[in-house]
Amino acid sequence: MINRFKQLKIILLYIAFVPSIVFADPLTYKVDGETVTVVDCDESASGKLVIPSSYEDKPVISIEGYAFNSCSGLTSVTVPDSVTSIGRFAFGYCSNLTSVTIPDSVTSIGQDAFWSCSNLLSVTIPDSVTRIENMTFRNCGNLTSVIIGNKVKSIGRWAFRDCSNLTNVTIPENVTQIGSWAFSGCSSLKSITFEGNAPSSFGSDVFKNLPIEATITVTAGATGFDETFGGLPVQILKKKLAITSFNKHAAPFSLTFETESDSTYKIEASHDLQKWGEIGEVQGTGSSVKFLERRRALFPKQYYRVKLLE
Repeated sequence: MINRFKQLKIILLYIAFVPSIVFADPLTYKVDGETVTVVDCDESASGKLVIPSSYEDKPVISIEGYAFNSCSGLTSVTVPDSVTSIGRFAFGYCSNLTSVTIPDSVTSIGQDAFWSCSNLLSVTIPDSVTRIENMTFRNCGNLTSVIIGNKVKSIGRWAFRDCSNLTNVTIPENVTQIGSWAFSGCSSLKSITFEGNAPSSFGSDVFKNLPIEATITVTAGATGFDETFGGLPVQILKKKLAITSFNKHAAPFSLTFETESDSTYKIEASHDLQKWGEIGEVQGTGSSVKFLERRRALFPKQYYRVKLLE
């Protein structure tokens, strides 16, 4: 009799810790101990939706896979900064979703999370995310702006495939892996900028079916690139001119600026910022150079600028 009582007590205690499902219009929550997960949304929900950061004084920490799948009436969703993960296919087929706010608290976004969000216009992937999973934004045909966080290290297969209105994208310097077909079918994508070296792992057909004029731009000194990369021509982005010092004397006038080797710089002067005249030319050395002008400067005002000759 005592053994049966103990066994019953254990079973009751076990049942007490089973996560509870709570329906709260229009969201459904799973309460698990001291944390909460959004597991579903009424498909009739429409307009702008702000996901609460807490439910019954417990933090909402995640959005489960398929939670908002096919909620086609939603136009915008704001994810609170209590959430750390967004599950697979979480917003799949939200066909009228135009914007989504993803906070820096989110560290993972699941595969297919925004599949076929055909009206999504822009998205910012926060620095807290290190991987863009496979097919995350596939078929987001109206997506025109993507900002990829600086901590992203890999971009998965088909991640942005068929985002036909995406015109430009910047790949952060920490990206070392891009999966096959990641940007294929982006029929408006003409400008791809790599801020670092070429990824050490680069899949097949990453840039397949892009416009004929599509180009890749890399920073001076970047490694792993040739005249072409991924089937696209590569152009080197010149370093920005940096004037490190100048004096304010009319004569002699001097300024010091950083240069690139095998480059030519023209120094111009103006008194009204409209008409400019050349006063000298400098050959780049790959380091800092000083330009000295001994003639009396323009009066009553004088302005100077440095131009890199192409």
